[in-house]
Amino acid sequence: MTVAERRKTIVSKEALDVGQRWVEALREELKKEGRPVEGGWPGTLSEARARVDGALSRVLAKHRLAVLSSEELSLAARAAYDHARRTWLALPERW
Repeated sequence: MTVAERRKTIVSKEALDVGQRWVEALREELKKEGRPVEGGWPGTLSEARARVDGALSRVLAKHRLAVLSSEELSLAARAAYDHARRTWLALPERW
């Protein structure tokens, strides 16, 4: 696997992981507050971008890879947001 392929794999996987952790954190927060998990996805692309940037900065540094380009960050943020939204809307307690 080339460095570029490895990088793309790492970025893609971490973006989905960020989205999953985001849903789990919001779900737990609502449960602790005694609030139901309902309604549309409450996250924003700006939040996704910040979450992805923070997480991937650490992961890429650990693998000794360059920081995210603006294009990579935008694509990864969109992937994290989309994954989180789909996961949220499919939560069984929403029904």
